[in-house]
Amino acid sequence: MSDPPILPQSPQQNSCKLRNLPLVFQVPFGHCGNYWLHSLLDSHEQILILPPFSFYRAWKIIGANMANGPAEMLARWKNCIDNPEFLKSQKEATLFSNKIERETFFCFLEQFFNDRSLNKSEIFWSIHEAYLNTKKINASKLRLVIAHDHIPFCLEQMMEDFPDARYLFLVRDLRASIAGALKLLAYKDFGDVNDHSFNMVFEQWWEGQDFLQKHQSLIGKRIYVAKNEELNEDLETGMAHLSKWLGIEFSPTLMAPTFSGKPWIGLSSYIPRDKSADENKDYYCPEKVRQRWRKELTFSQIIMIESFYRSLLNRFNYPCDTSKSFLWSFYGMIFFFSPRKNQLTRWWNTFPDVLEFEKVSRKLNNSCFSRIWRITPAILKMLAIGIHSIGLRFRIYFFPGDRGDRYF
Repeated sequence: MSDPPILPQSPQQNSCKLRNLPLVFQVPFGHCGNYWLHSLLDSHEQILILPPFSFYRAWKIIGANMANGPAEMLARWKNCIDNPEFLKSQKEATLFSNKIERETFFCFLEQFFNDRSLNKSEIFWSIHEAYLNTKKINASKLRLVIAHDHIPFCLEQMMEDFPDARYLFLVRDLRASIAGALKLLAYKDFGDVNDHSFNMVFEQWWEGQDFLQKHQSLIGKRIYVAKNEELNEDLETGMAHLSKWLGIEFSPTLMAPTFSGKPWIGLSSYIPRDKSADENKDYYCPEKVRQRWRKELTFSQIIMIESFYRSLLNRFNYPCDTSKSFLWSFYGMIFFFSPRKNQLTRWWNTFPDVLEFEKVSRKLNNSCFSRIWRITPAILKMLAIGIHSIGLRFRIYFFPGDRGDRYF
């Protein structure tokens, strides 16, 4: 057995400096290029930013609030961070360079958990402080802490937990964002986006739209919204404006994407993971992007997006194909409630071996209802799944509740 790593005698000094720094949450609303923005901020020496960590999502998934004491809290976070699915979105986004760093990090974390309370804000700072000390980052050079949380369903909770924090959002044309997200999810879901993924894509933007409407007086103050298209057209000017709002010095590193200090080639739903858009210098120009999402979306999908998110499209000067009217809004709502064409086609082509039949059976978990489900005729099963699909979107539209509870 290897000896435990030797920790610095006084990590508390770095910890105190860290907590006195301004905190900014970078939270995506959807598929807008947020990993790209993260990668631009990654190597700036005045910023402490972990790889895409998603603290609030992890907190809920591991049930951290139910941990009984420091040892259990540490075990839950170890299981989470050691899970290869945890940072699966970017293979370059690793917390540790080697085994020694991992052991050192968890030694710091154990020390902090034993010495402090286990509330959410303390755990948040303990993780960042453990990373700071593990990587031997000089806190005296830092001016800012940025935390990337990958879904927007905890924004109000963030405001409550960290009342002085600021918020950084990247937006893009919602039609391009949703088209790219659905294309990526269709690839992951073997050709067809399942209801869970489809609904989550739309609810993330609903959450973002509601948040900006509720806190519009904070835009430009505690909230900064950058447009993906404007950054791609003039990255230097865009990052200069952002660095001023962040309170850091502008640096050329803000135009060189990296993850954990290593160059990053970027990614797109339309490009294989081993390829780079750098081969085509105008790949991200607005006209090329517009051509791609128009090929991906049907006219009915465009109507649906525009009718639901017209206020956001107008706020950020994205021209709509349709006008604001009751008929277009009603059409978009009906199209949203209806089962999707690809879904119906897949059901028809695979009947009676529909994938959702087995998923329902697993969720019922060998209960009495599971046995009833197994003997139910396939046509009735399909009807039940279709009604459930419509009913769930009806609930999402009229009675959203806590949207995050549906996804993690």
